[in-house]
Amino acid sequence: MISYAVSQQSRAFGVRLALGASPADVLRLVFRRGLSLVLAGAAIGIVCALGLTRLMIGILYGVPAADVATYATVAGGLTLIGMAACYLPARRL
Repeated sequence: MISYAVSQQSRAFGVRLALGASPADVLRLVFRRGLSLVLAGAAIGIVCALGLTRLMIGILYGVPAADVATYATVAGGLTLIGMAACYLPARRL
């Protein structure tokens, strides 16, 4: 999704660069937009997972349903993957 959005806005990024924006500014812009989507998705996912703990209790063995370490690890891992997904298309500019 991020790669598609970057490809659709390549002309706008070209105009920004022609008007004096540095490549680092454009990279930050793409990274910030993508990361905001990633963080919003992680927050929504955590809230939904916490809301569904009653259903998860039956399938979890040896781990409490609201295990902070598990939620932090999964959210952190998905955030790192999302950051890579934002960085790679932005780097091609």
